[in-house]
Amino acid sequence: MMRDRVDVGRLACLLAAGLVPEVWVPPVEARELRSLLAHLRRLAKTQATMGNRLHSTVRRYNLTLPKGEVFLHENCSWWLGLDISRTENLRTR
Repeated sequence: MMRDRVDVGRLACLLAAGLVPEVWVPPVEARELRSLLAHLRRLAKTQATMGNRLHSTVRRYNLTLPKGEVFLHENCSWWLGLDISRTENLRTR
C-alpha cells in the first residue's frame, strides 16, 4: 500500500513536468479493421482444424474419398452416410 502512494507521487511529478508520453489510441476504423482481421484469422484456424479432423477420420477408418474436393457441400451426404461411431460422427459435423 505504501509503495502505491510513492508510485502515484512519482507519476504525478512526471505528469506535471510533461514527461509522461501520450498514449495513441487508433481511430474507430482502425480498431474495427483489426477486429475483423482477428475474426478472419480465427475462422481460418477453425477451418484448418476441422479439415485436419476430417482427414484424421478418413485415415482412422481407412475410407475411400469421393472424387473431387472432399469438403464441398455436394459431398455432405457422403460424410453423413459414413458407417462410423457416434462420437466420430459428432466430430465430423
